[in-house]
Amino acid sequence: MNALWYGLLANLAVVAIFVMAWTHLRDYLNFLKPRAEALAFGTHMGIAAIFAMSVPVELAPGVIFDLRPTIASLASFFGGPMAALVFGVIAASYRLWLGGAGAISGVIGLLVPLGVGLLGHFLLRNRETKVWHIAVLAATTVTTTLIGITALASPFRQAALTAIALPRGLILIVATIISGLALLQDKRRRAAEQQNRMYRTIIETLPDSLNVKDIDGHFLAANPASAKMLGVASPDVLIGRSFRDFYPPETADDIAASERAALLSDRPAVIDHDVVTADGVTRRLATLKVPLRDAAGSLIGIITHNRDVSDRHGLELKLEQSRQQLEFALTHMSDGVAMFDAEGRLSYCNEQYRKAFPLTGHLRVPGTPIRTILRAVIEKDEQTIPGDPANWIEAIAGQLFANAEEEVHMTDGRWLRISTRPTDSGTAMVVVTDITQFKLTETDLMRVNDRLRREASTDALTGLMNRRAMDEALAAEIALSIRNDQPISVILLDIDLFKPFNDRYGHQAGDECLKTISQCFRDVFRRSGDIVARYGGEEFLAILPDTDEDGAYHLANAFRARLNGVALPHQDSPRGIVTASLGIATYGRGDELRRASDLVARADEALYGAKRAGRDRINGWHRRMGERRRGGHVADIDA
Repeated sequence: MNALWYGLLANLAVVAIFVMAWTHLRDYLNFLKPRAEALAFGTHMGIAAIFAMSVPVELAPGVIFDLRPTIASLASFFGGPMAALVFGVIAASYRLWLGGAGAISGVIGLLVPLGVGLLGHFLLRNRETKVWHIAVLAATTVTTTLIGITALASPFRQAALTAIALPRGLILIVATIISGLALLQDKRRRAAEQQNRMYRTIIETLPDSLNVKDIDGHFLAANPASAKMLGVASPDVLIGRSFRDFYPPETADDIAASERAALLSDRPAVIDHDVVTADGVTRRLATLKVPLRDAAGSLIGIITHNRDVSDRHGLELKLEQSRQQLEFALTHMSDGVAMFDAEGRLSYCNEQYRKAFPLTGHLRVPGTPIRTILRAVIEKDEQTIPGDPANWIEAIAGQLFANAEEEVHMTDGRWLRISTRPTDSGTAMVVVTDITQFKLTETDLMRVNDRLRREASTDALTGLMNRRAMDEALAAEIALSIRNDQPISVILLDIDLFKPFNDRYGHQAGDECLKTISQCFRDVFRRSGDIVARYGGEEFLAILPDTDEDGAYHLANAFRARLNGVALPHQDSPRGIVTASLGIATYGRGDELRRASDLVARADEALYGAKRAGRDRINGWHRRMGERRRGGHVADIDA
């Protein structure tokens, strides 16, 4: 019986030695990739199984027992498929090489716990391995080993089951648990070391100062950024020294006070403060101070994280100054400015914007939708709305995010120019400018321009069209008559014996005479298309569109009748009143060659024909001035 226990203990020692050896050997294999590491682990555990099978325990004649199930389950549980494969090949090959009646059963006894461990590996592949997982692995390994023994030949089955009973099962469980815990602890230790290396790398490469001080202010740990901030070569220089060694007394007192406050409050504290370094440079720091406690809960120091925010603080100051300047400019500028967000809600406006809309200014506050504002404009009748109000609201809301500009007439008489500009961020800016004075000036200027335009085309004395404007009008009417193949006539009038009238009655009376003649001209030639002008001196011209020669004669006679009816006294006239001579020229239908200058020249020839014939008469132009289709004289109309 003692030999049996010695054998079991020897197997247990083999397992313990190989597990211990792996935990030490693993420290020198950090360069291996995961697949190579699994290969090495499977090989190592396969050799352990060979050693265990080399010192077996004979439970009964022909029946041997060792801790290979423990080794098998641990190899596949911690090493995975690669380790299980390598272990299985090594251990099974060795068992088959040993031979014997139980060789096949021995291989089965290896493969079954190997499969149990592999199953556990896959079940916990993405989970943290717990202690109870190892216990379950041990119990399952023992159970599967007992089931495996049943595969032995019947003459040995009962003896083996009796021999392995409870004490030997406990040995197997204990061996599996102890070895599994050792491997688990080693796995956790290496994971912690890797995590610590990662944390140290992060801390050392952190651009911000990070350090730990004891409650008296002496550095316990520091990263390179802390050394750089304090002006020393490396963090090692800081260890054991106080922060007071690196700051002026006043700055050191401020730091000490803030750390005492953090320790007393027993909670993290965040402060922004200015510090003056030993070389006199002022820096702005954003500092986090966290009290540090040991496992027993006692305060042992403070963790300090410093970020140099001098540049950011300077930018914030400049930004604040710019914001204040912008706010001042927006407040005191003459234009109204508003910003609308991407949803069409008012997000900002200055006071001038509200004042530009006195009836709806109370609604023009951040958060108000544009459509709500526009509906209020309609309800309050604040501005002139073109067309349907509903369509107007949608049109204005739709063009909010487009480059647009419009002039708006307010119902109180003011004019506003409203400009919208979209921004790259999806918002819209609206600028409102009061252009009332501009519009008034524009209206006055239009009136002046209109007056100047009239004066430029009007004879100052008579109010009729002047010679320059007449030339332009006649050219246009000639072109129109050609296009429409319509007749056109002109009547050229000259006051008879006007110079003697001026000499006898004076120039003022002469001006009055011209005014009277022009009024008679207007009274007769008043059809919508008729144009009358002062041709020059005492000459007047009538342009008669769509009028043939007969129509022109009719109107000319009507004028003579009108002038005779006025009966302006003229002692030097044979008739004792002011008379006039008229010349008529016409382009009829079919006349293709038409020129304004030729038509006036013909009327002038006809006029002088009337003068030569004795004045106070109407004469029409024809190719032979001595002949006239209708007779060269129309009967005089006596007053």
